[in-house]
Amino acid sequence: MRPNIIQIVVDDMGVGDLSAFNKHRSQTYRLDFLMEEGVACAQQYSSSAVCMPARASLMTGLYPQRVGTVDYPHHRPWDYCDPQVLTLPAHLAANGYQTGCLGKWHLGSGPMHPARRGFDETLTFEGSMSDYWSWTLHYNGLVPKPADGRYLTDVLTDEAVSYVCRHRNEPFYLYLAYNAPHTPYQAHEEDVDFFRKAGLFNESVCQLYAMLRAVDRGIERILDTLDRLGLSENTLVWFTSDNGAVQNDRMRRSNGNMRGGKCSVWEGGIRVPSIVRWPAGGIAGGRICDDLLHFTDLPVTLCEAAEAPWAERTDGRNVLGALQGKAEQAAPKRFWQWTHFGVQPMHNAAVRDGKWKLVSPACGGYVVNAPSQDLFGLDSQMLANTEDAADSGVPLPAGFADHAAYRDYLFETLQAPRPDVKNYPPLKTELFDLEVDPAENNDLSEQHPEIADRLRHDLEGWFAEVMPEAESHRAADPYGVLAQTEGAPGQT
Repeated sequence: MRPNIIQIVVDDMGVGDLSAFNKHRSQTYRLDFLMEEGVACAQQYSSSAVCMPARASLMTGLYPQRVGTVDYPHHRPWDYCDPQVLTLPAHLAANGYQTGCLGKWHLGSGPMHPARRGFDETLTFEGSMSDYWSWTLHYNGLVPKPADGRYLTDVLTDEAVSYVCRHRNEPFYLYLAYNAPHTPYQAHEEDVDFFRKAGLFNESVCQLYAMLRAVDRGIERILDTLDRLGLSENTLVWFTSDNGAVQNDRMRRSNGNMRGGKCSVWEGGIRVPSIVRWPAGGIAGGRICDDLLHFTDLPVTLCEAAEAPWAERTDGRNVLGALQGKAEQAAPKRFWQWTHFGVQPMHNAAVRDGKWKLVSPACGGYVVNAPSQDLFGLDSQMLANTEDAADSGVPLPAGFADHAAYRDYLFETLQAPRPDVKNYPPLKTELFDLEVDPAENNDLSEQHPEIADRLRHDLEGWFAEVMPEAESHRAADPYGVLAQTEGAPGQT
């Protein structure tokens, strides 16, 4: 019998945020127990160091560069997920699944809204973040659901429980995208006080761990509902985070001994927590899967489990056997790159082949996770804090009459040519043996120049392959996005 599928994606959670890996400081006890009931994926990689491109791969099984989703400010038409590419929910819906999307979408509005990308039911916000108390969600992109005094994480949990109950008698696919622990850092005061009293953290970390505590409670409620309805045995639950943990001066906590964090292609930015449970599918509990998994693998694998094999173009592979503990072929080479406002070859880029990983760091003029100005001369913090401002409740920047005017400003300004990166030559590439040096401390490029040269050649070849596809999405409004926004699903 085909399984129900619940795909849970949190936002900006690092491996070290699981309490099983930080001496139980973060209190994610239900997730810890989920690892005992299922499989912990020790080498689960996102497809990007930031959220929007990563989510594109979860929906399409393709590198984000191929579908035009290379950055996170989604006001620009070329940063939407190509509406001509088939999505996982559309494929499952065509094969008899009821499909639901709850929470953060962040892959576009209008023709890219989840209600038009294969989901039968949606309750979402479309931007990168939302206030947790003054939120606005939309049913199926049209009917607004204003804040009602509840905490947003609890609202999404309530809706997930309702969805499971309503569709218990048919195969369903639920994509549950909690926005926690993404900014703004807001939580139940009693949860924050719990961590304050521990005396181990500053206020920011107390808020973040409190947000994760609420997520953990929510997941417990959902799993308890599956138990109560007799659905646990044949429901495939896959929990992960879109990218690694934010690491900055006020948000220092365990990151699993990995270098870097969100925005970087070091392990801390792209290796993410991942837990899979499916008892009826032969995924035995209490085991660690050490195979290299990638976000492009998820659509292929979930469709295989659903007995609806993925026949579309993909960069992923079916890893169901690996999750079941069967011997698998070695994973293919995997590639990453992220810079603001367009693909910049060999800048903040990496390739992994087996145990070897080559990193080409961010160029000298571009500081990953910089608080303000970046290489592209635009205030990235302002953009990050105002994505989908009308939906998220973020204040409108000074000087703009309304959010439509601000959208037009972004559309015009961000079409400017990208800077000439010849002024910012790539830094020296570094080579790491992740089997013995998972923290990426020891550059072995001089000891193994032939491996470093081979991987550099592979990375350059990958850019030559994906750049034409990425560049094709830079044409002004290639899918008529701005022309279709009025009255379209996802618009306020």
